Amino acid sequence: MMQNAGNTKKKKKKYYNYIFFAFSVASYVLAILLVPDKAHLINKSILNLLIKILPVLVLIFAFMFIMDILFPAKKLARYFKNGRKSTLWLITIAAGIISTGSVYLWYPLLKELQQNGMAPELTAVFIFNRAIKLQLLPMMILYFGLKYVVILTVVMILFSVLYGFIFKLLYNLKSN
Repeated sequence: MMQNAGNTKKKKKKYYNYIFFAFSVASYVLAILLVPDKAHLINKSILNLLIKILPVLVLIFAFMFIMDILFPAKKLARYFKNGRKSTLWLITIAAGIISTGSVYLWYPLLKELQQNGMAPELTAVFIFNRAIKLQLLPMMILYFGLKYVVILTVVMILFSVLYGFIFKLLYNLKSN
C-alpha cells in the first residue's frame, strides 16, 4: 500500500514537471507573439547570462565528475575506517560541498559510514557543508560578487569545523 502511494507521488511529480515546462514554453511563445521586441530583449538577457556562467558551470561539473570517480562510496568508507584525522575532515568537507540531491538520500550512506567507523561529528560537518552548493556559486558571484562569495564560503567551511567540534563535545557528554 505504501509503495503505491510513493509511485503515485512520483507520477504526479513527473506530471507537474511537464505542466511547468509546457507553461514556460507557452508563456515564451505568447511573449514572442504579443511583444516581439521585449521577447528579443529576453533572448539577449538569457544569452548574456549563459555566456557569463557557462564556463564556470562546465568547470564545476567536470570537478564533480572527477571527484565522483576518484572517491566512490566504498573507497570513502575505507578512508573513514583507517584514515588520518586531518584527511578525514578535509574529505568530509569536500564531500559535503560536492554532494548533490536531497539530503535524506544521503542518510543511508552516512549511517553506513558511521557503522564502519566514521565519527558522528564528521557526519554533522558533512551535512553542514551541504549548504555550500557548487552549482549555485556562479549565480551567487554574478549577483553578489566574487569577494562576497569567497568570504561567505570560507566562513561557512570554518564554522562547519567549529560546529563539528561543538557537536563532538555535546555528543560525548550525552554518551557519558
